[in-house]
Amino acid sequence: MDMLFKAAIHEKRRIRDDVAALITDDDNASHVAVTQWIQSRDYFVKWAHLHERDVAESDLPSDDEMWGHVGVFEELLDGVITAFFASLHAIEDLISEINATEEGIDA
Repeated sequence: MDMLFKAAIHEKRRIRDDVAALITDDDNASHVAVTQWIQSRDYFVKWAHLHERDVAESDLPSDDEMWGHVGVFEELLDGVITAFFASLHAIEDLISEINATEEGIDA
């Protein structure tokens, strides 16, 4: 049983580290954004499989509650997408410079 607990702890740390690498500049697993991402993910996982359990309509989350979690996710994902496209454009510019240099050498 001890090995199971250790494996679960290791997996949670790995997940936090992966999220930190994705959404923070310094891979800080303790960053509040990491916690927000994981909480939002857990929230959506919790409500994704309603067909597997009997939930009273009064226990379902409100639209405002769901939109709050969607907003957190969108805000965090926007930061990831912005960084991705900034890197993509930098790589494309670098490739263009390399190709232009190679074309100049071949000419």
